[in-house]
Amino acid sequence: MTPLEKFLLGITVPSGAYVCIVLGYVALAYIAVIVFVVGVLYRVIRWAVTPKGPGGLYWGLYRLTLYPNVHSFWKAAGWIFVRMFTFYTLLKENFGYVSGGFWFGLILFHYSIWATLLFHGNIIAYALNMYFHVPLAVKYWLGIVAGVLAYAGLIYLAIRRAYVQARTKVKINYFDDWLLVLQLLIIMGFGLAAKCTAYPSSFTEEAIRSYVHSTYSSGPLAPIKGELVHLVKEYGSVMFILIGEWFKGLLTGNINLAVKAMYCVAVYHPLELVHVFFAEWFLIYIPWSKMIHMFMMPFNPALYGKFEPKEPALQVAIDIVEGRR
Repeated sequence: MTPLEKFLLGITVPSGAYVCIVLGYVALAYIAVIVFVVGVLYRVIRWAVTPKGPGGLYWGLYRLTLYPNVHSFWKAAGWIFVRMFTFYTLLKENFGYVSGGFWFGLILFHYSIWATLLFHGNIIAYALNMYFHVPLAVKYWLGIVAGVLAYAGLIYLAIRRAYVQARTKVKINYFDDWLLVLQLLIIMGFGLAAKCTAYPSSFTEEAIRSYVHSTYSSGPLAPIKGELVHLVKEYGSVMFILIGEWFKGLLTGNINLAVKAMYCVAVYHPLELVHVFFAEWFLIYIPWSKMIHMFMMPFNPALYGKFEPKEPALQVAIDIVEGRR
């Protein structure tokens, strides 16, 4: 156990705050992960075992998503892989016009999100005692830039959605779509704001010391300001360390450590508290929403359909439309 963990375990947390943190950041965290994992597995398995081919439920989708001369599993897999990472199919006509801006907005949003998730991975590495050191200024500015680009991409896509509906009079703004946008705006907005305010202005000795002594001069961490200076030099921010300790407590079942680390987050970095809380609910939401698409693309029916000529499938479609089936 590190000196920081021993100190955190010695902090006194008011009973009301302790109960709230146990419910909102321990119990909910475990529930969120369980629902997320079980829900994703359920959706993937259910989709994977669905009948494919002209007579199956997805007889139309698997044929419509294939390009001519794609007659094997590996050719279909290659095509889907390229589609997943380039979004090139979105460069075709959508709602009566070709929008390169739509394609660029999706590229900007998705790649920036992947980058921010990669940065979050360092928190998991910290909790597993596998932290990989990155120059602090590089980690900070890359994280900020990725977060800003992802947020800008999200806002652009939301505005475009409203614009397309107004222009085409097509009802595409379903409630769950806007609920998804709202959740992402909250999670990303508070996460970005928390990061911007939880780091010193620069990573010089003087700036770090000044930041730590002004931010942690009172409250539960005040007695170890000197130790915090050294930790910030290594990890970049106290908030990063506290979230890492919270995660470590959850991984090891040390509920007391998780609660007391999150209590310190609440005292010094309440913006991060909101970010984490809504991220937990978002994990629960993913398997039952359109966000499941991130897991379903590798299970595209195009990979598992029968690669026979398309005419039988087309005839099935005609028969269904005309009422003969």
